[in-house]
Amino acid sequence: MVSNALAATVPVPQIDEAWPSALSPRLAAFMDYLDRCRPPGGSTARLGAFDMLAVPDLIARLVLIDPVADDSGGVRFRFRFVGTWHLTAFGHDMTGRFADELHHDPMVDLIQEALRTVLDTGEPHYWLRTSLFERQQFITYQRIMAPLADDDGQIVRIVGCYDTVDA
Repeated sequence: MVSNALAATVPVPQIDEAWPSALSPRLAAFMDYLDRCRPPGGSTARLGAFDMLAVPDLIARLVLIDPVADDSGGVRFRFRFVGTWHLTAFGHDMTGRFADELHHDPMVDLIQEALRTVLDTGEPHYWLRTSLFERQQFITYQRIMAPLADDDGQIVRIVGCYDTVDA
């Protein structure tokens, strides 16, 4: 984390969505676990095979998100589970809340666009971002959002894993 004294001098970059040449050890472990949750010959991890207890070192950094159809035919995203890393970073619990209730524009649009990309493509989505968090400190983090499908291959949940980037 960047100290308060440095916060005023650190520019806030835009979100970088280019996958790095090498993932952090935490994100690599997350992707390896998702690979083990895929059926033979399948491209998407199965919800029924996903068990957070199988990756205990990552639980605090995980989020589970439910896509929920709204009355207009669109999709909203509800946080089903939010690990304690997020509570520490954001200063509040997001569990049970919708993404559009948590952030102010334009951040909510970027978050929902990334989640829609996961739904539309069935592929994981990466980003690297520096943000000012609850304690008025800048933190640089990377995260991956990935689809979880039911036995018919329909995406029914999104799982994410976050990792901080050492300054």
